[in-house]
Amino acid sequence: GVAAENGLIDAVPGSATSYRFVHALVRETIYEKLPPVRAARSHAQVAIALEQAPKASITALAEHFWRAAAVVVDDRPVRYLLMAADEALTVFAHEQAETYLRRALQLLLDRDADPIAELQVRIRLVQLLVGTQGWSSEAVKEIAEPARDLALAAGSRPDVIPLWDALFVQYWTRGTTKIAKEMSEQLRVEADKSGHPAAIAASRLAASELEASLGGDAAQVLDDATEAVRQAELASEQGADDVARYLRFQATIMVAFGWALQGHNTAAMEAARRCIQLAQEGEEFWQAVAWMVAGYVAMIIDEPEFASETNATAIRLADEGGFPWVAAMTSVSNNWAAARLDGDPAEHASRMEEAIETLSETGMVDGQA
Repeated sequence: GVAAENGLIDAVPGSATSYRFVHALVRETIYEKLPPVRAARSHAQVAIALEQAPKASITALAEHFWRAAAVVVDDRPVRYLLMAADEALTVFAHEQAETYLRRALQLLLDRDADPIAELQVRIRLVQLLVGTQGWSSEAVKEIAEPARDLALAAGSRPDVIPLWDALFVQYWTRGTTKIAKEMSEQLRVEADKSGHPAAIAASRLAASELEASLGGDAAQVLDDATEAVRQAELASEQGADDVARYLRFQATIMVAFGWALQGHNTAAMEAARRCIQLAQEGEEFWQAVAWMVAGYVAMIIDEPEFASETNATAIRLADEGGFPWVAAMTSVSNNWAAARLDGDPAEHASRMEEAIETLSETGMVDGQA
C-alpha cells in the first residue's frame, strides 16, 4: 500500500497480514492529523480486536481504550486503566501508575460518573502519592482535598476509611492544626454514627496522632492508639481485612511512640518490632515505613545501635521501592545514630539539618518538622 511504499509502516516479522509503524513519531503524527472522532473510532477498533486476542497486553488495552473513550461509553476505558496501574505497581513503575490513575480519574470527572467510583480512584491515587512523595506533598493535597465532600457523603464505609485517614494525616503533617482537628472531630462523629470498628479505630488513631503532634499527654496517646489497635482487630473479624490491616499497622506505630514518650524503652522496642512484623503482610512502602519508624522510636529512647540497624534496612527498602521521602526521613535518625556511635555530632547534625531542609523544600513534610 501507499504507507508501505513510502516507508511509514513495515511488516511484523512472522506475519503475512500484520504491519506496524516504523517509529512512534510517525504513528503520533498520523493520529494527530485524523479528526478526533475518527481517531477515537480507530483506537476503538484496535482495542476491541485486542480484547479478543489471547494474552493481550493490558498496557496496550488501556492506551487504546483511553484514546477511544469518546466513542466507547461503557466502563472499559476506566477499567483497563486501573488494571494497567496495578500492573505498573508490580514493577515499581510509580510514574506510569500515576499516569493511568490520573487518566481514569479525569474520565470519571468528564463523564460525571458515580461519586463512589471517583472516590475509589482518588483513594488509590492518594495512597500511591503518599508512598512516592509523602503525606504533605502538594500532589496529595490536590487529589485529597476535593475528596473531602465525597468522603462526607459516603460516610464511614470501611473502604472509605483510608481516605479519611489520608485527609487527616495530610493536614496534620502540613501543620494545618485547625483543619486536622476538624477532620479528627468528623471522624469521631462518623464513628459514633456508624459504630463500625474500622471507623472507631480511625477515629482513635487520629486522636492519638493529634495528641502526640500537639505535645499532649503521652498516656492519652498510648490509650487512644491501643484502643485503635483493638478496634482494628474487631474490624478484621467482621470481614474488613484490608482496612483493618492498614489501621492496625498505623495504630501500632502510635503505640510504639506512646511507650517511647513515657520512657518505657522495652515496650517501645517491642511495639516497633511488631510494626515491622505487621508490615511484612503488606506492600513494600509500608515495610520501608515500619523500619523508618523503628529508627525514630530508637532515637526517642536513645538506642543508637537499634536505630542504626533499622535505618539501614529502611534506606535499602526505600531505594529499591522508589520512596525517596522515606529515605530522606530515615537519614535524620540515621545521622543521629551515627553521631552517637562514632562521637562526631557536629558533622552528623549538619547532615540532619540538610535532610530536614530537603524534606521541607520538596513539601514532603511541613517546614516546622
